[in-house]
Amino acid sequence: MRKLVVVTVSVIYLAAISPAVQAQDCSSWNPSRIAGTYAGSGSGSADFSKIVPGFPSGLTPISWVGAFTFDAAGGGGGWVSMNTAGTQTKAQLTDVKYTVQADCSILWTLTLKQKDMGLAIPMQRAMVIVPRPTGLELHMIVAGSDPGQPPVPAFDSGVIYRVFP
Repeated sequence: MRKLVVVTVSVIYLAAISPAVQAQDCSSWNPSRIAGTYAGSGSGSADFSKIVPGFPSGLTPISWVGAFTFDAAGGGGGWVSMNTAGTQTKAQLTDVKYTVQADCSILWTLTLKQKDMGLAIPMQRAMVIVPRPTGLELHMIVAGSDPGQPPVPAFDSGVIYRVFP
């Protein structure tokens, strides 16, 4: 009997809140709603030997922190400081383009330019818009290779927070 009551109450509760937990509609969003300066961090792992000559093979832990700008025209820039297997590097984000989708996702393409190693790696990230009372957040994740890159075992996730305006 107790199990039946718990299940019934759970179903009633879920039915009552279901309109509140539906996916948000971002069909009216455009780049000007995303424009601003962001800061964020993330972590993951990748086999860099597939894209960096001389790098040891196998999964390498990565952590990163960076600052990014998104302009009102679907472009931007930024920098990222990364720790890859204990080695600290910094890279510029160039050729930045982004589009806002009606399902509240953002497709973000960029080139990661790392001067010390002479690398320019095209990248693509899927992000999700998360409006919060404290400000706008963009959550991102990537698993596997970026388009046009050799197959690479990789995983990376992070969150960036709008800090201005």
